[in-house]
Amino acid sequence: MNLELIARNLADVLSTVPGVRGYPCRVSNYVSSADGLVAAMVVPGPQLVDYYQAMSGGLAVLNWVIQVRVPAAAEEQAQMRLLRLLSAGAGEPESIYDTVKPDDLPQTLSGAIDDLKLAAARVGPADEHPDTPYVGADIDVEMMVTRRHA
Repeated sequence: MNLELIARNLADVLSTVPGVRGYPCRVSNYVSSADGLVAAMVVPGPQLVDYYQAMSGGLAVLNWVIQVRVPAAAEEQAQMRLLRLLSAGAGEPESIYDTVKPDDLPQTLSGAIDDLKLAAARVGPADEHPDTPYVGADIDVEMMVTRRHA
């Protein structure tokens, strides 16, 4: 499993959501962007890899967090945008869930993993920046990956 490739592939998928810019890691310069795009950063979860499962020849479970940050020049509009981004199965074209996992087929991120699920979304105070307010959510992502040898 190539963790950098997995993060980059997930960020590429996130960038296909209208108005979202996906990043394969935590970045600080998203706040300097004046384009008004939502930032979706792929960061390691608290327990990124269960190596025991991976090294015993089975599936490894990877845990990531997608940190979603919505510019909040108008807080009400930002909250409604965040709700659209977190919606699922409602035909919402801005849905992160429906973009990342559009159907019941495995989402392999171009062959880098075996499948994934978006487990939970936590909404709370986003990063505080003096010049640009943000609202945000963190989405837990669980991935199943087979240990592969080249």
